[in-house]
Amino acid sequence: LFNKAWLSRYPRPKEVICDNGSEFKLHFVDLLRSYSITRKPTTSKNPQANAICERVHGVFGDMMRTSGINNSDDVTEDLIDDFVTDAAWAIRSSYHTVLKATPGQAIFGRDMLFDIPFITDWTEVGRRRQRQVDSSNARENSKRLDFDYTVGSKALIIKATDGSHLPKADDKNEGPYRVTQVYTNGTVRLQRDSVNERINIRRLTPYFEEE
Repeated sequence: LFNKAWLSRYPRPKEVICDNGSEFKLHFVDLLRSYSITRKPTTSKNPQANAICERVHGVFGDMMRTSGINNSDDVTEDLIDDFVTDAAWAIRSSYHTVLKATPGQAIFGRDMLFDIPFITDWTEVGRRRQRQVDSSNARENSKRLDFDYTVGSKALIIKATDGSHLPKADDKNEGPYRVTQVYTNGTVRLQRDSVNERINIRRLTPYFEEE
C-alpha cells in the first residue's frame, strides 16, 4: 500500500518514521532498503512521536467501523482499495482547524470539490500550529514534576500509557529501575534486570527512596 499509494505518486522521502510493530520489521524494511530510504523507528509505547500518522489511523479506524467493512464476511482486495481511496479523499477534503483549510487545498493549491485555486499562508499556519503546541505543552506540563533524570537515579515505568485499563488491584507502575544513560531528546536508558532498554520519559515517573 505504501509503495502503491505514496512512492509511485510523490517524491521519495529520505526517512520514514514508524513504530515497532511486526508489520514494519520484515517486508516494509526490505521495501525501504530497495529505495534507499532510512527507517526511523519510534521508542516503544510512545505514539506521540508519530502523532500525525496515529491521528490519521484513528480516523481510518472510525471510518472502517462506520462502513461495517471490519465485520464483513467477504472482504476482497478491490473492496479494500475502494475503501482506502474513499477514506483518503474524505481526509484530504475535511476542514482542518490549524490550516484553516483542507489538507488537499494546502498541498495541491486547489479546492478538492471545486476547480478553484487556493493559496496557503504557511507563515500564519506555522504560528497557529506553534500556539497550539505551546498550549498543549503547558496543559500537560502543569501535571508534571520538575525533575531532571541523571545517571544513577531511579524511575518507575507507567504501565497504562496507551490508555488501556488495568485491574483494580494491579499496581499502576513497575520498578523501580536505575537510569544508566540520559539523552537530550527526552529518552533515557533503564536497566531492567538483564535488559537495558531505551524509554521515553513520558512513560516514566521519578522514584524517590526514603532516607
